Amino acid sequence: MAASTARRWLSISLKAAITISLIWLVLRGVDWVEAVRHLRSLSVVGVALLLAILVLQGVVGAWRWTFTTSVFGTTLQFPKALRLFFEGIFFNQALPSTIGGDAVRMYRCTQAGMPVSAAVNGVLLDRVGGVSGLLLLIALSQPLAWQRIPGFGPRLAFLVVLASGFAGIVLLLSLASLPERWQRWRLVSGIADLSAGARRLYRSPAIVAPVLGLSFVVHVLTVLAVYILATDLGLPVTFWDCLVLIPLVFLVATIPVSIAGWGVREGAMVAALGVLGISTSGAVTLSVLFGLGLIAVGLIGGIAWLTSSERRLINVIELERTADPNVRPV
Repeated sequence: MAASTARRWLSISLKAAITISLIWLVLRGVDWVEAVRHLRSLSVVGVALLLAILVLQGVVGAWRWTFTTSVFGTTLQFPKALRLFFEGIFFNQALPSTIGGDAVRMYRCTQAGMPVSAAVNGVLLDRVGGVSGLLLLIALSQPLAWQRIPGFGPRLAFLVVLASGFAGIVLLLSLASLPERWQRWRLVSGIADLSAGARRLYRSPAIVAPVLGLSFVVHVLTVLAVYILATDLGLPVTFWDCLVLIPLVFLVATIPVSIAGWGVREGAMVAALGVLGISTSGAVTLSVLFGLGLIAVGLIGGIAWLTSSERRLINVIELERTADPNVRPV
């Protein structure tokens, strides 16, 4: 157990170092006078709309999660899913640590009586469903992207990112066929179990349709939130620009190399909006404010946790064991 804890502290330390490095690199190109000018354009109405959309996004995400857990033969009622989903946002965004929001969701489900395999794989499959919906949105927006994005280089880069995402989904689906002798290792066995769950998801129209549909809604809401915020900041973008570019930004931001996506999201935002001629200062201001909005919404989950009749101090050792990929689900 001490070795597991040490690994997790090493992981969070590396992520913290990467996050700080990426943010430092991005901030080097910021014109602070311009950034302040954008901030002065911010309105109360714009901030309120941003937060309302992000809350709605969390509600839709929680609804999607109830479908992914059903793949493993369990039922997660929507009211409970909603509370636990926002608790996860709180621990992931407002309180980044060795714990993480996904691990909190897994842990809280097991404490509610859900089997470990369903709790762990249900959350992981929810992530897979989210990425699948994001890839679907990017794929459907490609004709629009080729109209609005100049230059063969950026177009090719977008296609490479999209192809890489689909390749990752195909790879995950193929891992259920790993030889039995390889599944002696707990990590490999756990990945194979997740792969088998993903296959069941995609083979069940009654589950995959709402999962992909709700994921699609979640990401369109993200695009809308970014567009409203960008407009409020005075950035020269249209909704269609955001529909093409922002899903790619958040696809890149899913790469788990930094804390809550900080640094990665800002770098991707600068690169994407730079195609439209938007300055580093404007793109970074937009990304940072969006991240702060996520933290603000995460506080709802913190309040829900603190006021819950089921609240108790989280047993971090149990939580780490639940989320540890070396612990085979039972």
